[in-house]
Amino acid sequence: MSMVFGAIAVEGASWAHPDNIPLMVANTLIGQWDRTHGAGINAPSRLAQTLGLNAKVQSFQAFNTCYKDTGLVGVYFTCEEQGSRAVVDAVVQQWFDYFHIPTAFFRIYVIESGCADQ
Repeated sequence: MSMVFGAIAVEGASWAHPDNIPLMVANTLIGQWDRTHGAGINAPSRLAQTLGLNAKVQSFQAFNTCYKDTGLVGVYFTCEEQGSRAVVDAVVQQWFDYFHIPTAFFRIYVIESGCADQ
């Protein structure tokens, strides 16, 4: 059984950028999950619920790292080789949902800040 230890990341925000706080909230909402913790599909994170059903996924952890001029936002994950596609698809879908569901905090923030016009 080959294991994949990977990360999916995109450019985040610097410490002084106004999007830093919403990205920290996103980091908290995505959270972390590990198969050995026993939460299974009853975990509070939707991503954990989705990946908990996939027997090939071992763990994931969201991260938000800020630097002086930029940052990184992403998810570390551990899975079997055959489960890597499921992890990537689930993470991308979770990010998409946070930014495109009208009732989500991030959608409201984007509309109020005027970023939706860009």
